[in-house]
Amino acid sequence: ILRAPTAIQQDQLIKQATARLMISEDTLRDDLKRASLKSAPSSPKNSPSDPRAVSHPADEVDTLKLLVHHPDCRELIQEYLPSALFTDSSCKTIYIAILHKESASTDSLISELSGADEECVRLAAEIMASDVKVTKIEDMHKMAAQDLILSVWRKQLEQRRQSLEQQREQASGKLFSQLDFEIKQLVQDLKKFRQGWEQARLILDL
Repeated sequence: ILRAPTAIQQDQLIKQATARLMISEDTLRDDLKRASLKSAPSSPKNSPSDPRAVSHPADEVDTLKLLVHHPDCRELIQEYLPSALFTDSSCKTIYIAILHKESASTDSLISELSGADEECVRLAAEIMASDVKVTKIEDMHKMAAQDLILSVWRKQLEQRRQSLEQQREQASGKLFSQLDFEIKQLVQDLKKFRQGWEQARLILDL
């Protein structure tokens, strides 16, 4: 479970394991946390964290890792995940570069990013060097790709819903009705996205 490439995939494996072992998820998560702490290398004392470190959305970074290390997911991700949905500029730039490049080598990706900023190139190198291993469960990497696509879409729909709700608070009359209708439609769409891939595809394939 600890070797799962993404947090979403790890969560799936935890649910499967707890069902088979007939134990609670909290118990298994506590055991995994202790095991992770034991296996993690100790940090040097008195070494402050790098103030230049930049945070990037986990689901977007995990999508890029999956694309780099499992190019068989490329067609699925490219079909259902437009670059406009990436909220992080570095992740968006790397995503476009990955889809544009023909070779899977590190040099080819870095060359595609020749005009990008330093943080974007650093993140790309980190993604290329990451050790992503998909379990032997059949189609697990495809399931991970589907989950990541849904995660990015849900985030975008949720942000859109919140924005419309703020606009509705200041609206009246016909505009209020239009915003209210769109919000209700977004709520229904979000429900489908939470129900899993097959339900979400009813919207994605429109």
